[in-house]
Amino acid sequence: QRCVRATGQRTMATTRRRAAEAASAAGAGATTATAAEDMGKVYHFAPKNHASVKNNFLSGITLIPWLKIVWKWGRHMEWRTYWVRILYLTAMSIFNSFLAVIEWALYSRKYSFAKIHPKPVFVLGVQRSGTTHLHNLLAQDANFCFPTTLQAGFPSACFLLEPFTSLLSPVIDDTRPMDNVKLGFDMPMEEELATCGLSGGVSPYMPIILMKQAKAFFPYFTFKDASAADRKMWVSTFMALLHKISFRNSDGGRKPLVLKSPCHTARVQLLLDLFPEAQFIYIHRNPYEVFSSNLKLADTVFWYTYLNSPTDSQIMEFLVEQHKLLVRSYLEDRHLIPKKNLVEVAFTDLQQAPLETLERIYKHLGWDYAAAQPAFATYCGSLRDYKMNSFKPLAPELRRFVQQHWAQSFDEFGYEK
Repeated sequence: QRCVRATGQRTMATTRRRAAEAASAAGAGATTATAAEDMGKVYHFAPKNHASVKNNFLSGITLIPWLKIVWKWGRHMEWRTYWVRILYLTAMSIFNSFLAVIEWALYSRKYSFAKIHPKPVFVLGVQRSGTTHLHNLLAQDANFCFPTTLQAGFPSACFLLEPFTSLLSPVIDDTRPMDNVKLGFDMPMEEELATCGLSGGVSPYMPIILMKQAKAFFPYFTFKDASAADRKMWVSTFMALLHKISFRNSDGGRKPLVLKSPCHTARVQLLLDLFPEAQFIYIHRNPYEVFSSNLKLADTVFWYTYLNSPTDSQIMEFLVEQHKLLVRSYLEDRHLIPKKNLVEVAFTDLQQAPLETLERIYKHLGWDYAAAQPAFATYCGSLRDYKMNSFKPLAPELRRFVQQHWAQSFDEFGYEK
């Protein structure tokens, strides 16, 4: 009886806490929207690439998930403006479906039961905090495996397309539009791109398609407030994808997957439910630099994928609210990760002393650094001529905006305002 009462009390307390958080979030959201509208007058995102079909992460979608997106969200798409892109995605979905049927017939019995290593590694961090750099570094270790750009971009037919990646070269640029980081179909990529298409849009990446409806997709960051059906859809899609990647890359499940999608930063609890032994690396960066880099991201990459045209304030609100949700969710659930399975690093440390920072990561997580060190040294040497983006100082209004809305990032990780 005491246990029942205690459980009931905890449930009531949790309900009250969540209600208070929801009320607070609603108030904060209204404040952010108003501030974002003001900042939209300070910074302008220039519309571009309306007819482009390059660099679109839905290029590998199949017909049924694409029709699901069109059926549910088609009334919000700007058909006259983006008809070329919509026609392209429709044509690609038919082509991908044809290949997917063949690939399923040839390989499904093998990859559906492929073993996934029980200790995957998740690289966490907000967008533009250095997660890609860290992911690329870890991918140099032959003891790990990772999703490739081909597998993330064309998950339903990646095996059949492996010999023909040169024919897909028009689909992506040689470097990323926002920072000139090299792109290639054999390079590491964030697997949420695949999950978004496979699930028919059950993903927080959908705002990059339909920014005007961004708020509708926010429950897909943590899935704590998403429907049971949507959660089940994402989990089943995610796990099926990992089985397929493991079949091809993990040497019979002997190699742990290294996974990087910024939205995982908000999913610690969910990821631990799926993989209790998972290990995590969280990377953080000066919020001013993150904000400036996000502005460029939104003003370059996003215009390749939109199916409606948002206002400056809508884009600004999304960038700010996404960051706040990721950081807040991570800090709330960080205690769930055993200390031995979590290490936090600063982007500046990884940039200025990559080998020393990697050695610290490896030591904390119990990995063999000595075996991987030569590969790390070679890769770091290949980056000597790479030039990072340089940003103009933020306008005073934008600095105050970042200080106000990303205060938690400044305070938690010791960055000066």
